[in-house]
Amino acid sequence: MKKALIFLVLLTAGTLISAQQKHALVIGNGNYTGISRLNNPVNDANDMEAALRDLGFTVEKVLNGELEQIENAVLNLRRRLSGSRNSYGFFFFAGHGVQSSGENFLIPVTADNIRTETQLRNRAVSLQFILDSLSEAGNELNMIVLDACRDNPFSWARSGSRGLSVASRTPSGTIVMYAAGAGQQASDGTGRNGLFTSHLLTNIKTQGLSVFDVFDRTMTAVLNTTNGIQHPELSIRAGGANTIFLGSRTQQAAQQTQTLQQQPVLSNKFLQELDAIKKSGPGNYTITLTEDISINNITGIYLSGFENKTITLQGDSQRRTITNDSQNNLIFIPSNVTLILGSNITLNGNSRVYTVVHIAGGRLEMLNGSIISGGNSGSYSTSCGGGVYIRNDGVFNMRGGYINNNNCYGIVGSDGGVFIDKGTFNMSGGTISNNKAQNNGGGVYISEGAFNMSGGTISNNSANLGGGVFIYEGTLIKTGGTIDATNRANRDGNVVNSRNIKRNTTAGPSVNLDNRVSGRRGGWE
Repeated sequence: MKKALIFLVLLTAGTLISAQQKHALVIGNGNYTGISRLNNPVNDANDMEAALRDLGFTVEKVLNGELEQIENAVLNLRRRLSGSRNSYGFFFFAGHGVQSSGENFLIPVTADNIRTETQLRNRAVSLQFILDSLSEAGNELNMIVLDACRDNPFSWARSGSRGLSVASRTPSGTIVMYAAGAGQQASDGTGRNGLFTSHLLTNIKTQGLSVFDVFDRTMTAVLNTTNGIQHPELSIRAGGANTIFLGSRTQQAAQQTQTLQQQPVLSNKFLQELDAIKKSGPGNYTITLTEDISINNITGIYLSGFENKTITLQGDSQRRTITNDSQNNLIFIPSNVTLILGSNITLNGNSRVYTVVHIAGGRLEMLNGSIISGGNSGSYSTSCGGGVYIRNDGVFNMRGGYINNNNCYGIVGSDGGVFIDKGTFNMSGGTISNNKAQNNGGGVYISEGAFNMSGGTISNNSANLGGGVFIYEGTLIKTGGTIDATNRANRDGNVVNSRNIKRNTTAGPSVNLDNRVSGRRGGWE
């Protein structure tokens, strides 16, 4: 069958960095009074200022800042960003940060006047204040980076109070990067910079990386350095993170030239239909492929700009295949976008080092006759799903079809078939089979979310732990379907519950407890 080669880059004019105004606020607090001092934050702030200036940002820097000084600097950043919708904001803080009742606070350098948890709320800088202030600017994108997830330094802190929590109210158009996950500690480092910031600086200075790549590679580097102990957290409520580049002015020009060279000529039927849908209003749309196609570009099929639309992809009377030859995930689904995979359609990851479908707050529906295969994620992802990756409260409803022959070789959380980072996977039909994870969860990995299984089959998957399903901190509610004995684990189990959250986890029918395990034991663990 004829293959059409498509150069698909769904970018708007605002994505080209050279047209952007870029403003930053960099804060380094280390010389604390009343609590433990930190060695690296001032160096972190100085080096981050230099790196951002080289990228074309105007930068305000605050070293060892007091409460009023920091709050005024935040308001000044808001003022600068409000001057143009077409502007990017970057906020960086290195220092002490604590959480109280799920709310995060950054500690001013004078901390000896914070003697109770009540005083914390009035004498520290609320992360929500920063998020809301920058959102009020009305600019295109704000990036918040917090190297502030250290142990709670106050003597009055409750036992077990450590690290920051992930903000529950992150405004749209915002990316928040935490040096460590919820409740974790971040290392202050032994060199010039903190551990997290040193890796962030390296990736910010690397030519050709998108914003998403910068943060994603930083997460991986921190994980590798700490052997998985420190796991940075990335929260994205902004479209286009993998099409925005933070290169220097020279690098920006080169990237802009490359992007313009890859802009498509709208002559192919599939591309024309997709572009027409993007320009249309909210509604339901169907694209019926009449030929196999290959996606060869930087971004893959990036569905930013398709908000409040439902798109059905299907083949005609023959099975049609979309093959990934891009430099990214084959399909990226942001918030408020629904993609339905209908009959006679195959998404082929082509064994490239990316997930086939990345759900970032959107929704994927998979029907009979659809296939997701050939994903090969893990080269620099912290947590990865070879077939489908779900985060930012995304939803995946699998009613039919096949997810097979996907691979994930990530060293931390990994899954060959479906990885639920933060979201919901509802399986009422279809088959997940012949997927492989180097680490855990051959078929399904539940990190922080829910897997509701009422039908379908999970079989012939393999992993180190949990050949069929691996549960980290999420939940499995199984009321039907089959997780059978053909799933294999090198060490333990077909279905492994690592945190023993039995009250939220039910085995249900058809979970075979006599599974093949080359190590110690199998079964429901």
